[in-house]
Amino acid sequence: MNSDAVVYFADRYDSEKPTSVHSHNGTEIILVVHGECVNVLPGKEQHAKAGSVIVVPAGMSHRQLNSGRVTTVYVIFEAQQECFDCSARILDVKGDRYAPGWFEQIVSLKTARLDREADRLLGVLLSYLTGRENRLQREGGRSPAAARAMAYLEENYNRNISVAEVANACGVSPSHLHLLFRREFSESPLASLNRIRMNRARQLLLNCYLSIGEIGFQCGFNQPHYFCRAFRKIHGCTPGEYRVALNRDHDKKVLSGDVPR
Repeated sequence: MNSDAVVYFADRYDSEKPTSVHSHNGTEIILVVHGECVNVLPGKEQHAKAGSVIVVPAGMSHRQLNSGRVTTVYVIFEAQQECFDCSARILDVKGDRYAPGWFEQIVSLKTARLDREADRLLGVLLSYLTGRENRLQREGGRSPAAARAMAYLEENYNRNISVAEVANACGVSPSHLHLLFRREFSESPLASLNRIRMNRARQLLLNCYLSIGEIGFQCGFNQPHYFCRAFRKIHGCTPGEYRVALNRDHDKKVLSGDVPR
């Protein structure tokens, strides 16, 4: 059981109105009880519905946009990283027998100023959420840390991120992260990152209104020549050559009547 968790604040929220941009000194977990919402974080959005638990890291600014009336229960807390993964993500507890009730009980205990009891129950909840997440990921055939790392790369490929940052976000050392990726993905973390970036670049090259430099920037490259070099290494041609080939193929289909003009 997690005995190192401390509840800072816990309450219920019920409204149609969006929240203002804000942040907390502690990690926030938000259980969506009713309705659907989007939690807007810097550079990404978390789409949640009833049965979702939104995890917002300490100090990260965010706001909640609601689709109609939304009811949530939220807990702001501090816990050791080895006790709970505080990285931004969505957990699914829909239909779970225990977690929703524990959220409500923590609010009631904190309101009654039974702080020690609230902390203990939070420890139970965090341990339970961690075990549930790990079990679901193991059933999917992938270690929890590797799954979190790959998800982190897919969510942050457009930034200049390092292996150390990814490892820290997943609670493992950089060397262990390398071992996990070699074992489960047969490539290094950086190779996975470049593959994700290049796949996204191929999609963006379909948009003729974006320049090569803009596409590179959206894929995490500040310098166009680095982007072109990485693209050629993966696809065997430059982004410009790839776009020309796409346009040529499209023109052939138009002439043959396969696609509308």
